[in-house]
Amino acid sequence: MADARQIAEVHALDIKTARQNIRAACERTSAEWIPSNAITEALLQEFFAHAARTTSEQHLIKNLENLVVALKQKQKSGPLQ
Repeated sequence: MADARQIAEVHALDIKTARQNIRAACERTSAEWIPSNAITEALLQEFFAHAARTTSEQHLIKNLENLVVALKQKQKSGPLQ
């Protein structure tokens, strides 16, 4: 049976792969001349729709809190990239 460390490592790899796939989809969408702000709004809507189906409310809140912290830190250091 896998221990917590192994599960965390597999989860991190899954996240990395998912982000690569999402990034590729964003690049394809951008190549279709869809503006970045529309892509961002679509990603947020999909995030909430997917999270509502698959994630506990507590986990969603934690993810959103982490995002707010990251945005605040980025705001201090310069524009979003």
